[in-house]
Amino acid sequence: MSTSVRRFGHSLCAMISAVPLWVLVGLVSPAVADHPTVTVGDDATGPIGFFGSSPLPVGRTSASLRFEHIDLDRYSDEVLEAFGAVDNHAHSIDSTLITHLSLAHGVSPDLTIGLHVPFIRRENVRSGHDNGGTVEVENDGSPEGIGDLQLFGMYRVMRDSDRSVELSVIGGVKIPTGETEEKSPSGELIGLEHQPGTGSVDFTLGAAASKRLRDATLHASALGTLTTEGDRNTELGDRLAWGVGASMPVLRTAGRGLSDLAVEFTLELTGEIEGKVDENGSKDRNSGGNLVLFAPGFRVTAGQNLSIFGSVGFPVVDDPNGDDHETDLRVIVGVSTSF
Repeated sequence: MSTSVRRFGHSLCAMISAVPLWVLVGLVSPAVADHPTVTVGDDATGPIGFFGSSPLPVGRTSASLRFEHIDLDRYSDEVLEAFGAVDNHAHSIDSTLITHLSLAHGVSPDLTIGLHVPFIRRENVRSGHDNGGTVEVENDGSPEGIGDLQLFGMYRVMRDSDRSVELSVIGGVKIPTGETEEKSPSGELIGLEHQPGTGSVDFTLGAAASKRLRDATLHASALGTLTTEGDRNTELGDRLAWGVGASMPVLRTAGRGLSDLAVEFTLELTGEIEGKVDENGSKDRNSGGNLVLFAPGFRVTAGQNLSIFGSVGFPVVDDPNGDDHETDLRVIVGVSTSF
């Protein structure tokens, strides 16, 4: 057996044996399908589906474009009509596609600041309603538009070189710059929970940590978001998002420029607990919940400036509130560069 194969086996065993500890850390909180993931920092390193702990080098700027497709377990018209007959306005969405544009800059050796702008499209939003004794399925179309601007900062508070451990704190604020006036094909204003923007100012605080092993790196983060009231007296639920995972180099080719390739394999467990939507003081029973995804992925880095990455998330815990629909799959692909 070659040395490289033995090292691959040792790395894989280290990753698998380390997973239970990080799973226990993550399961104190669990996720909800139709919201985008957000990261800041350098997409050329660290986890794919959640925050990493490493700030950018001083003066370095990173730009990332990622696409996130969330495939949902859609309801048939017959099911929506049955909901409508008992005044249950649960919605069905076929899928959500979010295009993320992120920028980050290394201000100091330990401080990175960044911003994130999503473009969100929800495909085929439908619900059942009783219109004077006639139950009909109303189609709100596929609302799309620019979402709210999110500003983030990451500060590394600990770096223990002897133990190969680092810890960073993360804070952020979401500013209501997104669109909230999308209308259905019939001209009706679509509910705020299905709009690209929210009209609210929300605050995020959390932490991220990593530990480097011989041939792998473990990652973990947890972020809490406190929401405020937005447009139309509507407040989306508070959220607790978390992620744990491991990344392992599997291939490295020495060369110049883009021929200098590094391939990395990732395993991640990500989740989110989300509270119910509050509209005019009334909680929507069909909103919020708990979702956990298992997401294997990859990252290919060419030279010092270009990275391509992707992951596929499969639900392992899917517990939406009320009759909100479940998640089938989440796919993330993207590219990042730094300069």
